[in-house]
Amino acid sequence: MTLQVKALLIFILTLSGALILFNHIFQSILLESYEQLDQKNVKHSLEIVRKAIQKEIDIIAKVNSDWAYWDDAYEFVQNSSPEFVQSNLSEVTYANLRLTVVGVFDLERNPIYLQGYDIYLDKKIPVSDTLRRLLIETDKLHSHPHIDSYTAGLLGTSEGALIITSYPILDSEQEKPKRGSLFFGRLIDKGEIKLLQESLNIPLYGHNLLKTKIPFASKEKIETRSIDKSTMSGIIKIPDIEGKDCLAMEAKVDRQVYIQGLSTMKYLELWISGISILFAVVALLILRLFILNRIDKLVKTAQIIQADSDSYFSVSEEGNDEITTLAKSINDMLVRLKDSRQELERSHFKEKKVAQQIFQMNANLEKCVTERTKQLLEAKTAAEEATRSKSQFLANMSHELRTPLNAIIGYSEILIEEAPDITDTKKIIPDAQKICEAGQHLLALINDILDISKIEAGKMDLYIEKFPIKELVQEAIDLVRPLASKNKNTLEWKSQEIPDTMSSDQTKLRQILFNLLSNACKFTEKGQISLSITFCESEKKFCFQVSDTGIGMSLEQRKNLFKSFHQGDPSTSRRYGGTGLGLAISKSFCQILGGEIVVRSSLGKGSTFTLRLPQETIVSPL
Repeated sequence: MTLQVKALLIFILTLSGALILFNHIFQSILLESYEQLDQKNVKHSLEIVRKAIQKEIDIIAKVNSDWAYWDDAYEFVQNSSPEFVQSNLSEVTYANLRLTVVGVFDLERNPIYLQGYDIYLDKKIPVSDTLRRLLIETDKLHSHPHIDSYTAGLLGTSEGALIITSYPILDSEQEKPKRGSLFFGRLIDKGEIKLLQESLNIPLYGHNLLKTKIPFASKEKIETRSIDKSTMSGIIKIPDIEGKDCLAMEAKVDRQVYIQGLSTMKYLELWISGISILFAVVALLILRLFILNRIDKLVKTAQIIQADSDSYFSVSEEGNDEITTLAKSINDMLVRLKDSRQELERSHFKEKKVAQQIFQMNANLEKCVTERTKQLLEAKTAAEEATRSKSQFLANMSHELRTPLNAIIGYSEILIEEAPDITDTKKIIPDAQKICEAGQHLLALINDILDISKIEAGKMDLYIEKFPIKELVQEAIDLVRPLASKNKNTLEWKSQEIPDTMSSDQTKLRQILFNLLSNACKFTEKGQISLSITFCESEKKFCFQVSDTGIGMSLEQRKNLFKSFHQGDPSTSRRYGGTGLGLAISKSFCQILGGEIVVRSSLGKGSTFTLRLPQETIVSPL
C-alpha cells in the first residue's frame, strides 16, 4: 500500500468517524424523539380500538336491556313458548344484531333457551359443551342483586373473546321478582376484527390469550415495539368481566415521523460527505506536492535495484531533510548487502544440497514404515479372523460329528444287547436304518470337509457331461422334500420354456441346489419354499432362483455368508446346527462352473438365492 493510499485512507477514516459520530448524536437526540412520537401514535390508535370495542359492548347491552325488561320475555321463562322463539329469535334477529349466542336461564341457572348462530353461514348452530358449561358456571353472569344491576364485557373462551351482556329478566314495570337472566353474546372472530379494521382504518390482529401467551416487558396494558424502519406495532390487553386478560388487539401503524427523520438525516449526511471529500482531495494534493513525489522517486530507484540485483545502483541524495538521510543509509546498506549476498549464495548452495538428501531419506523411510505397518495390521486382522473362524468351526464340527457317532454307537449297543433275544429280524430294521442314516450324515460331513480342502488346494476335478436339466432338478427336489415336510413347509418348483439339456458337472450342480434348498428348509418353519428356473437366451445362461419365507438375514450376516467356517452368528449354529461349509462350497462350485451366486434377504422376511450358470461349461482351473 503506497503512502498516497495510506494518506487517503487516513482522511477517509477520519471523515467516516466524524460522520458516524454525527449519526450517533442525531439518532440519540432526534430519532429517539421521533420514535416516542410514533409510540404515542400507536397507543392512541389502540385506545381508539378499545373504545370501539367498548362501544359495541354498550350497544349490545342496550339491546339486551330492552329485551330483558319485556313482558313477553318474562312470560317465556315461565312457559317456554315456541311462538316466542319463532317470532323474536329467528335468523333475521341474530343477523341484524350480529349475535352469535343468545341464552335464557332461570334462577337455578338451567338453560330455558340457549342457541348459537353462524353469521357467515346464516344459520343457527348448537352451542358447544365448553361454552355452555362456561355460561352456567360464571357467577357474575347470573348474579343481579338489584333490578338495575347487569354485566357487560368480554368473556374468554377457547374459540376466542366473546362480547357478553347479562341482564335480569323482569316485567316491563320492573315490579315483579326476576325470573332469570338473559344473555346476548357476539364472538370477536376474524370477521368481526375485519369490520372493526375497516371502520377505524387501522390494520388490526386479534390474539386469544387463553391459547396464546403474549409476554409484556412491563405491567402496562399497552406495549409497543418497532417491527422495522417503516412499521411500528402495538398490543393492548383487554380484560374480561372478571378482570383477567382474555383478548389482545395488535395494531400496525406506519412510522411516518420516523421515516421523514431518516430522510432528512440522509440528505444531511450526503452534504457533509461531499464537503469532506473535497477537503480530503485538496489536502492530498498539497501532501503529494511537497512529500509524496520525493518518496515516489525513492521507491522507483529501489524497484530498479530489486529488478536488476546483479548490478550496482545508488539512491539520489537531494535535499537536506529526513528523506535525504534515509537515501544515504540505503546506499550504505546496498554496499554491505552486495558483499553479504555473495557469501550467502555460496552457503545456500551447500545447505540446499544437504536438505534435498535429508528430505529424500525421510520420504523413503516414512514410506517403508507406512507400508510395513499396513502389512502387519492386515496380517494381524486376518490371523485373528482365521482363529475365530477355525475355533467356531471346530466347536460346530465336534458337535456335528458327535451326533451321528453317538447315534451309531447307541443303536449298535442296542442291537448287541437285544441280538440274542431277537427271533424276528424285521424288528432290528428301524435301528439299522437309523445307524445307516447317521453314517450317511457323518459321510456327508466328511465329504464337505474333503471338498473344502480340495477347493483350497486347487485340486477339485470337474466331470463335464450333457444331462437333462429337469430330471436333475426333480432329483434335488425329491432329496430335500423330507426336510421340507419336517418343518411343515410347502415345497414347489416351476420353470419357463428352457432348453432340455445342459452341459456341466451334474453332481456339483445337484449338490449346489441341495445345499440351497436344504438351507431354505432348515431356516423356514410353516412357510413356503420355491425354486424357479429361467434361461437367458442372449447370455446363454440358466438362472436358478431359490426363495423362502424364513428368518432372513441382516446386512452384517450377509457379509460373511459365503466364507468358510462362517454362519450367521453363534446362536444360529446352536439352534439350527451345521458346519458353515455348505454355502462356501456352493459358491466355489459355482465359480468353478463359470457362474455366480448372489443373495437378497431381509431380517424376518426370508431370503432369495440366485444361481446363474452357463449352458455350456468351459473347464478352467479354480
